[in-house]
Amino acid sequence: MSDPLLHTDSMSSYAYSVFSEPSKPNKQLLLHPELSLENETDESYSIAESDFKRAKLEDNGGSYEVLERFKKGCDCAESNCFSELDADAVQNHRFNIAELSKGEHEMYLMGLIHASLQNPTLTHRKKERQRLKSIYRFFGSEICLDTFLFVQNTSLHQIKSLRKHLSLYGVSPRVHGNAGKKPHNTFSLSNYQEVNHFIKTYLEHHEIPNLSSSNNGSYIHLPSEFNTKRIHSDYIEHFSSHEDKIMSYTTFRRFLNEQFPKIKYEKEDGKANIEEHNNI
Repeated sequence: MSDPLLHTDSMSSYAYSVFSEPSKPNKQLLLHPELSLENETDESYSIAESDFKRAKLEDNGGSYEVLERFKKGCDCAESNCFSELDADAVQNHRFNIAELSKGEHEMYLMGLIHASLQNPTLTHRKKERQRLKSIYRFFGSEICLDTFLFVQNTSLHQIKSLRKHLSLYGVSPRVHGNAGKKPHNTFSLSNYQEVNHFIKTYLEHHEIPNLSSSNNGSYIHLPSEFNTKRIHSDYIEHFSSHEDKIMSYTTFRRFLNEQFPKIKYEKEDGKANIEEHNNI
């Protein structure tokens, strides 16, 4: 599968600005000429090269995470896989990966995993393979899994999950198990209409007429002994003999707030300082 840096339209303008910008003199090299790679001896070349890469990273804004990772290195005992990589290429690649959607990123990773897998059934000695083995690369350089996870901006859990999906379904988009399914707790339109009718009748029966019909007639005033929980309890009692599903308290409260937002409850002292039902 080809690299998204070369084929993602949304990144083309960014990639052009990065790679077409004229080179500028490196501040670190002007201050520290000893970091220059020219006329280096073989013994000091690797040290100077590492310092040169770090100096470049420090001059590039927003590359702190990449800089720290290059300093830390990988988990390999014999060599550091990051020493074979170009820091700017890793940084730009991670920026481009971050622009992909979750589905695009997964398809890209599946292509890399599929290309890195060896024969999934037999070893080179024609014996049955007991476990899958992958060889990871970045721009031609062989890297370990730890480096691969950082460069591709992914996690071990995601790689294992995608590898399992590959073995079962091949290179295909992953679809959530609930996609296209109707939630089990969905209420029908008739359910909502019945609940709406119950609440409307309930409020008309229990409201305080002289307050609700005053200048604040846009509000429905209920006595102090009422609150949302009591209305819900009366609702359950009323519909207990019905075969329809009963709304939970949370669902009922949300429905009440949306359909009847102007309910107010009187305080026990009867003062005008009253409490709105959505705070109950």
